[in-house]
Amino acid sequence: MLFRSHKKISVDALEEGLHVFCAKPGSLSVADCFYIHGVAKRHDKAFYVDYTMLASPESNVIAQQCSIFGEPSLMTSIRHVVPPAKPEGIIWDLVCHDVATFYTYCDYDNVTSVVCKQSDNTVLAELHDGRKVIGLMNAACNAQTPKKGVTFRIAPRKPVATQQISIEWDQLRRNVSINAHGKGVTIDFAQNPDPISLSLARFKREAYSSYMNSHSIAMHQWVMLVLDALERSAASGGESVEVRA
Repeated sequence: MLFRSHKKISVDALEEGLHVFCAKPGSLSVADCFYIHGVAKRHDKAFYVDYTMLASPESNVIAQQCSIFGEPSLMTSIRHVVPPAKPEGIIWDLVCHDVATFYTYCDYDNVTSVVCKQSDNTVLAELHDGRKVIGLMNAACNAQTPKKGVTFRIAPRKPVATQQISIEWDQLRRNVSINAHGKGVTIDFAQNPDPISLSLARFKREAYSSYMNSHSIAMHQWVMLVLDALERSAASGGESVEVRA
C-alpha cells in the first residue's frame, strides 16, 4: 500500500467509528498528521501509528537499561530489509523508524534543526541542538541487491552521569549488545515473536485507554515535524532547516 493512501483510509475508518492501527509513517505531511488526529479526537477513537520494532522485546530491554543507567552515550541500530524503499522515498520509508527510535530513547526535546543530504539511493540526516550534531542517521538502498541497511548513531546532549553506555541493536539478527561500566553483554531475541504481531496485540488490548494516556500522539506529531524538515532540507540541497512545533 502506498503511503499517500494512508490518510484517506484512516479518516474513512475513523469516521465509521473504528480505532485505526496504521502502518508508518501514518501520513506524508505535518498538516495531514494533525488533521487525522483531529478526526480521531472528534470521534473519540484512537489513531495509532506502528513503528514496529518499538514493540519488540529488544526495545523493552533497551528501555529498561535506559531507566537504570540513563540515556546512552552512543546507540547504534542496524537494519536490513527486503525489498527496496517505497516510491515515497527513503526518508519516509526508512529514516522514519530511526527518528521514532531517537524520540523514544534520547533527548529529542533539544532538536532545533536538521540537515539532510540525499542522492538517488542514499540519505544522510543530521539532528542538531543548536550547537552540534546530536543524532546522525544514514540510509542506503541499492536496487541491484534488494537489501537495505540503515544505521544510526546517537550522541545525546546530556552528559552521562556514570561511565559511558553504548547499545548496539542488530534488527536483522535480533540481538542487542549493551556495554556499561566496562562490562558487556549480548542478548539474543531470535526466537521471540515477530514485532508486528506484538504491536498489533498490544493495540487490540490497550487501544483506547493506553493510547490516549501514552506518548503515542506526541511521538507521531514530533516524528512528522522532523521528517518534514528533513524532506525540505534534502530538497534544498542540504540547507539547515529549523524544526518547529
